[in-house]
Amino acid sequence: MFSVSSALRHFSVLGTAFVLANLPVSAQEAHSALGSLPNDFPTANALENNAVIQPLTPDTAGTLTTSDPSLGTSAVAAIPSPTFSDPVLSQPATVGGRDRLTRRERPKSRFELGIRGGVEYNDNIFAEGSDEEEDVLVIVAPTLAVNAGDFRRREGVYLSAAYTATGSTFINNTTDETLDHLLAVEGQLKQKRLTVPFQARLARETGSFLDVNGRDTAQSAGIGIGLDYAINQKLSLGITGEYSMTDYDLFADFESFTTDVYVTRKLSQKAAWSAIYRYNSAEADGADPQKFQAALARVTLDPNSKWTGFAEAGVAFSDLDNGDRTDLIYRLGLAYRPTSKQRFTVEASRRPSTSSFTVGSGFIENGVLVSYERAIGAKARWVVSGGYQVQDYFAADEGVTVDRQEDTFQFSTALAYDLNAHWRAELYYSYLSNDSNEAGLGFDNQRFGLGLNWSY
Repeated sequence: MFSVSSALRHFSVLGTAFVLANLPVSAQEAHSALGSLPNDFPTANALENNAVIQPLTPDTAGTLTTSDPSLGTSAVAAIPSPTFSDPVLSQPATVGGRDRLTRRERPKSRFELGIRGGVEYNDNIFAEGSDEEEDVLVIVAPTLAVNAGDFRRREGVYLSAAYTATGSTFINNTTDETLDHLLAVEGQLKQKRLTVPFQARLARETGSFLDVNGRDTAQSAGIGIGLDYAINQKLSLGITGEYSMTDYDLFADFESFTTDVYVTRKLSQKAAWSAIYRYNSAEADGADPQKFQAALARVTLDPNSKWTGFAEAGVAFSDLDNGDRTDLIYRLGLAYRPTSKQRFTVEASRRPSTSSFTVGSGFIENGVLVSYERAIGAKARWVVSGGYQVQDYFAADEGVTVDRQEDTFQFSTALAYDLNAHWRAELYYSYLSNDSNEAGLGFDNQRFGLGLNWSY
């Protein structure tokens, strides 16, 4: 039976890019180009995540509150989400016609109902560098998902929607009780050679922030749409547009818009090449817009059932109030599946972003993430991952002075076991260490949790 946790993960990445060689180019590229909406809400421990260049998914413990692991709150009680944001690396293996790691990735029925309960111990609930406060968190999260059309294969017209309400309370800090919401919709229209993927997201999320050593609430909305036209079986071109906004209680509100124009050529059944032009404008309240244009090239290889990889690189030209910048940007990924029960993955990226916390500044983020997944028998799945990232801030507006750098190491592991067709038990541990040159912003955090998920 398909699990609700898989249903939620499904909404964070649209489609299957370049991998299904038997599909027309348009069916492959339309969703790949659209990608996931920009995520303005920071991770569980206040690492900023405002970039429109699709980021790493560092918090692999996943969350109950959101569909994207990079949008975490401290309310965690789930099996890790797919380790990587790029759909290429999350493709199922085809060895023997069965993939035990991703057998639940896509919905199987038109209506799905589920509820998840969890208990988590957190040794630093406010992400403080000193005087850490520990607590135990109890979470309950019901989910309803509705699917229509070709939602199983997602090659033709389809529509999928899911709503999750997450209630959480601390045992000691009872004033920090929260009720968060997430509504995620995605789908695709298709008429002969034209493919139109779309997605939307509406959420209320609560998380811990090192910048204030406390918790904040964000209300966010986003929408994305793409147009892809297959000229023939080997060549396609398209355009995508995405807009998102986030309203923080304590921080500057944030909004961003990005559009991609691309052309893709299928070099063979196992390789594809794309040229991409990207424009982005992002703005936090009280600061001037930060804009950049980028030219990128992307190559994706799928040589056999065991190896999959991609490389995307280019140059971003930023138009800032404090002067222009030129930055190298890239995303690299490689997945290796020795058997249908195992997967090794590594991804690295470099990307610019706009800060919601240090108003009038931006930052360059460099990151790398390594993961190993293994199916244990027919009912259990184990994941372990580790990552390192650096956020190096720069002044974007005139009159702003900033000298801030955040170095973060993350490690997580989780085990899930299917009790039967409807029940799944989950056990996880995560560790995060942040080293900052700003006084009071360094911290360590450990979380350990148990979860029980029912789905129908």
